[in-house]
Amino acid sequence: MPTKKYVWKATDKAASYLIQCLVAESHLGYTGIERASNGEIGYNRVRDLCLGLKAPARLSEFLLICDICKADPIIVLRKVLETAAGQPFIPSVDAVMDDVYADAVTRAMRKEERARSAEAKRIESVNDEQSRVAETLSKLHRGDLDIAAYEDEHKFDGDGDDPA
Repeated sequence: MPTKKYVWKATDKAASYLIQCLVAESHLGYTGIERASNGEIGYNRVRDLCLGLKAPARLSEFLLICDICKADPIIVLRKVLETAAGQPFIPSVDAVMDDVYADAVTRAMRKEERARSAEAKRIESVNDEQSRVAETLSKLHRGDLDIAAYEDEHKFDGDGDDPA
């Protein structure tokens, strides 16, 4: 249990919100960020940073998350300072990410690339499944498809009559 109670300042809250936006935009999730960081930031720590729990983000964590999410840390830091400077509203994820990734065109291209990649993976998995089914069917022989009742030794009762 932590022994120190941290007081979150406006910059800490803004950094937490922007980290949450970065993780959401990257589509990696907490586990993906942990894996991409080679364990430098654990799942629970990423979750705590996104939800604003426990201690605020350290600079090294902030920079690592920016690097993993392929965001320019200088632009993200400026956005943190702007958000913490007293903007009365919390900007939408889309507005934040458009600023962080410099322009909406780059962000749209990244989204489109992710969608194409996901579709290609889906098609590849369907093709793999179809090839496995075709391979299994080609291995079967007609004799393997006999009706089980022909081979069932209990098909008839003792006198050779049908039990029904």
